[in-house]
Amino acid sequence: MIRVLLPIIAGIVLAGFLPSGCMLPLLGLAVLCCIAFSVYSKRNYVSVVLLGVCFVLIGTVRTLCFYHSHSYAWSDEQKLYSVVVRDIQKSSEKYVRLNADCFMALDTAGNVENIPDISCKIVFLKDKKAASHDFCEGDTVTFYSQMFSPCTTGNRYEWNEELYLKSRGIGGTSVVYGNHIADYRAAANHSFLKKTRDAIENVILSLSLDKEKEAIVSALVLGNRSGLTYDMRQKYSRVGISHILALSGLHLGIIYCILSYLLFGVFRKGRARTVASLFIIAFLWGYVMVVGMPYSLVRAAILTTLCMVAAWLRRDAWSVGNLVFAATAILLVSPGALYDVGFQLSFMACLAIMKFQPLFGNRFQGNKVLKYIFGIITVSFSAQIGVAPLSILYFHNFPSYFFISNLFAVPLVFVIVGSLFVLLPLCAIVPGVTQIASWCISSEVAVLNTCADFVGGLWGASAGPFYPTIVQVVLMYLVLIAVYKMLCKSNVRVLQVGMIFVLLLVVSQIYCLVSDSKQMFVCDNFGSPEIGLVSYGKTVSQISHDDWEETDGLLTVGGKKILMLDSDKWNYRVAANRLKVDYIVVCKGYKGHLKDVAGLFEVHNWVLHSSLTDFWRRRYIAELSEMKIVPFDMKKSGMLDVK
Repeated sequence: MIRVLLPIIAGIVLAGFLPSGCMLPLLGLAVLCCIAFSVYSKRNYVSVVLLGVCFVLIGTVRTLCFYHSHSYAWSDEQKLYSVVVRDIQKSSEKYVRLNADCFMALDTAGNVENIPDISCKIVFLKDKKAASHDFCEGDTVTFYSQMFSPCTTGNRYEWNEELYLKSRGIGGTSVVYGNHIADYRAAANHSFLKKTRDAIENVILSLSLDKEKEAIVSALVLGNRSGLTYDMRQKYSRVGISHILALSGLHLGIIYCILSYLLFGVFRKGRARTVASLFIIAFLWGYVMVVGMPYSLVRAAILTTLCMVAAWLRRDAWSVGNLVFAATAILLVSPGALYDVGFQLSFMACLAIMKFQPLFGNRFQGNKVLKYIFGIITVSFSAQIGVAPLSILYFHNFPSYFFISNLFAVPLVFVIVGSLFVLLPLCAIVPGVTQIASWCISSEVAVLNTCADFVGGLWGASAGPFYPTIVQVVLMYLVLIAVYKMLCKSNVRVLQVGMIFVLLLVVSQIYCLVSDSKQMFVCDNFGSPEIGLVSYGKTVSQISHDDWEETDGLLTVGGKKILMLDSDKWNYRVAANRLKVDYIVVCKGYKGHLKDVAGLFEVHNWVLHSSLTDFWRRRYIAELSEMKIVPFDMKKSGMLDVK
């Protein structure tokens, strides 16, 4: 299966560099490769190459189809759009961020445009003067706004929002003001999954926990992390236990252990045991669907199902083949999962546990306590080995005491999830149990937070920050593969190859430190314009409004003259000679005529910042069009890389 998975991954990556119009030629090429494989199947090397190319093309075509089916050519004008709410991402006092399926548009002339259910990310800004709505899954909302294809207006080198949205099948984004909602219709009926999730949320709310504990409980049970603050996420990430806040195989394994203990203890043999096994599988998949089918939980559910089927067939249940099959199935259904951080961390952790943990052997068989402690340490160490390069790439730090924090975090999560699994249904049935459940769960979460604070307070709890490149991450994994091979075979040649990879890793890091290559960019930092310099993925300099206020927005960065036009200070000025500038960035705050600015400066490039409101953006586009100038529109094209 690994020979199938790797070419499919290569095809998914390749699809990101190809236009959607080449799907049919690639599909034809894949068919030719299949025919050629059937002809040259007896020639080992030729058949292997042809089969690999065939799976690369299959991965590419499947990914292009995925991107094409979730994209749409949105109009450049504002229209009335009708959407059906799919799920609520975050709700606060100022805005509501949700995902919805857009199915219809209506222009000013009354022409109806049917849209093939394109998933969109929409932010509704709350307005005190307008009617407020409690959005729920299944509600139909009609609003007046403009849709945009996904793009990254923020710092792409730290967070690529465009890739994130496209990988999740989202093909449009929009910001809607509260007074622009034309019609709102609440859903008449909700799905069974929605009702189940709401019932669980209501029981959690009935526990009357404080906000921090309630957010942790909601993350552990439903995977809802919207209530987690930045400080809470950083605290858990710093000590290496942030994985417990994301639903994964750990949480599904706890539920499986509880169900198997209860059911297999009663139904031990024959058909009754088979029926119990089918019930466990159905319950686990039902839970996965209730919480929204995150990739890490889907992987765990597929593995659990395969392990139970393998146990029936008396075959090896815990195998790399099952893991690879799960990854292949997920990628063929949803190719964008490859770019999901949770998907990557989940599979690398599971693969590392399968490969490295058996190397430690079975110790302390005569002592259950020491055996358990040794097992937790070895599993945690193996998982951390597998995810370390990715953790450094995405989170820029490495938890030094991860083996200590996981030593208490894993059993505590087992206790907390087990308690919730038992107490939440009782709270819904027996009202008197609520206070007891609230005290128990509050105490357990408090112990977890106390332990996390203790480990986080130790000296050197987190090493970093680190800013590796993609090449360095690949070299790290090649070093880990060489180490694993050497531990298995004790081969000197493998050691030599590993040392070569280590040397290349060191050389690449020295090159990054010595090289003075920097890329300048203009981005949107939470609605405020910002200029930055990045070097090999690390933002080395950031310039904001306070830095250019004294010079009226005129500054020189990296040999380029840039005018940040965010005020009216340049209005009504006269110049004998026009000053040459490379870029003029028109930002929120400027309310004048660009013709007057053009009389003061000789401009090479005009940029419309994404902080501009729709009114001023359309006005400046029309004004520049009269001057026969096509600006760089950050609202449509994303962050500006200054050449």
